[in-house]
Amino acid sequence: MTEQDRDAIAGRTRREYREAKQQLAALRAKARSTGELLSAIGKSLIDQPESVVFSGQSIDTRFPGSSRLYEDSHFADVIPAALRNLTNDIRQTIIKAQRLRDDVAKMEGEDPEKP
Repeated sequence: MTEQDRDAIAGRTRREYREAKQQLAALRAKARSTGELLSAIGKSLIDQPESVVFSGQSIDTRFPGSSRLYEDSHFADVIPAALRNLTNDIRQTIIKAQRLRDDVAKMEGEDPEKP
């Protein structure tokens, strides 16, 4: 294998590593957003369940309304299958990113995360 071939492989591996890190960041942001939604509605259900209001529900003035109107679509990612897939994707992406990081370090002789 020529030096040019090794450089091409190292460059491709570094790009794939960078893309895996970006994908992991996006997955973690989605998990955070889902967790924040669950925390918010959970707190409301614990403290004032009568204040939880969904779009399309009539609001009785005897009950303080929620400052947030929930839509059914907000909960599309909360079903167990979606959460299972999301957390599994995060784990798989962490493994992939670590493998690529190790490959880059082996090819280039230094950890790509070291300044």
